[in-house]
Amino acid sequence: MPMKPTRSIWGAILNACQSHGDEEIAEKALTELLKLEPDDDGGYMLLSNMYAAEGKWCNSNEIREAMGSKGVKKTAGCSSLVVDGITHSFVAADKKHPRWVEVRSITNFLKGEMDVKADFPLFSMHPSLSSD
Repeated sequence: MPMKPTRSIWGAILNACQSHGDEEIAEKALTELLKLEPDDDGGYMLLSNMYAAEGKWCNSNEIREAMGSKGVKKTAGCSSLVVDGITHSFVAADKKHPRWVEVRSITNFLKGEMDVKADFPLFSMHPSLSSD
């Protein structure tokens, strides 16, 4: 590569590794990414989720423990959509949202629909974790 890789380049490589299931290169990409951006929670979470999807719970937990020991906190996911010109934003697990019960019901329904249409479960989680 004619230039020094940036945070964006290492992030793109890490994402490509997730798409192709290449844990070995993903580990190297995360190491390089963290040299440039030590507090990047997204890189940690991506590799942790890759391990979890493969049932490698010890590896997944090691990544999360490394985050904790370095004081890196996971950023809550947020989604927005526009309905009739009004923007609605949802933060993951925000039980303070005025329509939390309705949002949760719809996301559970959609998850079920996606799982039915997929050849494999889309939301692989450790059995001890609750969906609520």
